[in-house]
Amino acid sequence: MRAAPLTARQRREALERLAQRRAELERELLDLTAIQRGHELALNLNTLN
Repeated sequence: MRAAPLTARQRREALERLAQRRAELERELLDLTAIQRGHELALNLNTLN
């Protein structure tokens, strides 16, 4: 059994939700990258002392 095709409005709303989720994931990735970089810097400082 196939689902009924989405209306233009449903497609637009789904695309908006996907765009919002993508933006959230990109922000999270930036946060995690910054945390990782901070850990790398901390480890490098510890090895220099």
